[in-house]
Amino acid sequence: MTKLFRVLSLCLLAPVAGLAATSSVAAAAPQALGLVATYGDIELKCGAAGCSADFTTFCLQQDRASPDRGTPYQVGSGEIQVAGITAAGDRVLLDPRHSLALESRRKHMALRMVVPEATMREHGLVRVSINVKENVVLLPTPLAGENRPHTAGEVAMLSQSMRRIGSSHVDGNQDRIVAARVLGDVINGLPERGKADNPTRQNLWDAALRRAGPDAPRQGINRARGIFQLCKWTAGRGTPNMRDCLENHHDEFIKFLNSDYWKASKPIY
Repeated sequence: MTKLFRVLSLCLLAPVAGLAATSSVAAAAPQALGLVATYGDIELKCGAAGCSADFTTFCLQQDRASPDRGTPYQVGSGEIQVAGITAAGDRVLLDPRHSLALESRRKHMALRMVVPEATMREHGLVRVSINVKENVVLLPTPLAGENRPHTAGEVAMLSQSMRRIGSSHVDGNQDRIVAARVLGDVINGLPERGKADNPTRQNLWDAALRRAGPDAPRQGINRARGIFQLCKWTAGRGTPNMRDCLENHHDEFIKFLNSDYWKASKPIY
């Protein structure tokens, strides 16, 4: 337990040595993130400001701080496919470099992707979905005067050996990441504020199971089911609401998997 706490603390906190001396200096760039493969399309939820959904991420760099909420990111390597549907039913592929805004949501455990309303209008889209391919690395968007930007050598190592280890120990996990994907689908369908009624919750759960498919590993599905039932029970008693509860458990799964990733990557990093 002590080792696990130490690993997670390093992913969550910036190094504190010399903090007082550097308070007036630009902060170092936060850590790169592994964006977990979706193995299929995730449809975004649309509103007045555009269309968005939250996606699972994990900490790739132990020696850098986790991002604050709202930290902008960009794709460092790997592929994100963005596909829109027009009112006429035509499918339009968008360039993610120009159509997507990415920002950290919950430290290193989740990131939000947004297709702005202006982009939807420009292409005449009524729906849009995202498919995250394998081994995607996200880098924080560089800021002027940054104290410790990512170097080319650092990015190369992250995009190759480090991300492959992450793919094996996080994306390819047969238990907790399966549960995290299922819970993530339910989370994206729930309101950010307020409560959803029981039929809505059940419909979201059923849709998440359909997306997971009949061949999804049973241990992951059963773990997600247990959390879903627990969060329904706690939400029915006031606090936290269903979305907050599911997010908390999703993030605990990612923390656990991040620990496995770090044990495997220590000989390299």
